[in-house]
Amino acid sequence: MKKIVVVGGGAGGMELITKLGKTLGKKGKAEITLVDIANHHIWKPLLHELATGSLDEGTNAVDYQVHGANKGYLYQRGALTGIDRENRQIILAPLYSADGRLILDERRLDYDYLVIGIGAISNDFGIPGVKEHAFTLDLTEQAMILRERIQDQFMQHASGQRQGKMKVAIVGAGATGVEMAAELHHMTQTLRTYGYKLEQDLLDLTIVEASDSVMPALPKSDLRQSVHDKLLELGVKVSTSTMVTEVTKQGLTTKDGQLIEADLIGYS
Repeated sequence: MKKIVVVGGGAGGMELITKLGKTLGKKGKAEITLVDIANHHIWKPLLHELATGSLDEGTNAVDYQVHGANKGYLYQRGALTGIDRENRQIILAPLYSADGRLILDERRLDYDYLVIGIGAISNDFGIPGVKEHAFTLDLTEQAMILRERIQDQFMQHASGQRQGKMKVAIVGAGATGVEMAAELHHMTQTLRTYGYKLEQDLLDLTIVEASDSVMPALPKSDLRQSVHDKLLELGVKVSTSTMVTEVTKQGLTTKDGQLIEADLIGYS
């Protein structure tokens, strides 16, 4: 029986593995295996909602093991470290638990056909400090870390341990950046209804975009303007035609030498 291995359970990988499982795996025509470093899938465009708490990980995640049993494919958790083309094998790194215990040794999986669908990561364009001081939303784990940081700061402000504005800067006014800004405002209002003692104007949020408009991929200028106006209505400071040259603990440094101070920095 032919062995088909798909590495990466993102949007593309999930679509492919589901179709292969239904058409080949369930009918016994091929052995289909999905490999991913996580044990579940959350659609990447929803990670900003996960980070702000408006999306529940447990409810919205698709468990690969369960999904595979239903759709006709096998699942192996692990990180791809190499491909042995001569022997038609992929090499998976040892798997460790969160507390450092070895769960599985290095493994090799045979394949007749191999599909690599590991997706993309945010492009930092070589800007110094992005990796060290900014949060990206490429993985569920990153979204959960950002979620904890956001909640921590809200609690500090609510208890009086942190004074002044909660300063947030988002680099990139594409769909993710814009929706993240809106969700943060929604999160502030929601926490206030839950009893958090937060000032109405607590959030000082700036969104920075190198292009001359927000949502630059939108084809119609009236739609871009509508998004821009809505952000301003929410109290978001919008800075277009602004290039970030460095990210530090203090915030963003722009090409014209401006410092945009921020306690939290999101990079989209």
